[in-house]
Amino acid sequence: MNKTQRSILDAAFEILSQDLSAPLEKIAETAGVTRVTLHRYYNNREALMEATGVELCRLTRKIIEDATNSHDDPRDQLKAVIMQTAEMGDRFHLLMHATEHEDEEHYPKFLEVEQLIADLIETVWREGFIPADIPTAWAIQMYYGVMAVSWRALRDGTVAPKRIPELAWRSFTSGVFATQA
Repeated sequence: MNKTQRSILDAAFEILSQDLSAPLEKIAETAGVTRVTLHRYYNNREALMEATGVELCRLTRKIIEDATNSHDDPRDQLKAVIMQTAEMGDRFHLLMHATEHEDEEHYPKFLEVEQLIADLIETVWREGFIPADIPTAWAIQMYYGVMAVSWRALRDGTVAPKRIPELAWRSFTSGVFATQA
């Protein structure tokens, strides 16, 4: 991906996370390019949305891969995923916004990535860090809830950005772990 494409995607994340129906002109302006240049890379809104989805999936896979390569303990892997994802709200807020508005066309591409997260949470549950009486489906929803709060706090500026990852981890573990991690 070249610098212009990166600028356009960065602008798309910023603008579309606030307003999914924002005009492409606003994205182009924020990216510092003309609409013609934007269309050179992304023919239409659908192509741009597809590119943001592909990038979000790539980022999430990389976060999970880095966590599993850096830590043997699944609890530490999950902590790394939660903390890193929490601090990237400018990107992931778009995913939350799209799924909240049931963007059926773009949502399915996230299912594979969501399964990776669910598998990690399931592993942590099987290891006994999450009590057996808490369904893994509940823990997965807690993950998404904590992420939503993290991304909104980052977007709204209500919590210092440096505090958000640790607060996300503490909130998740307080909600579902058998003992504090």
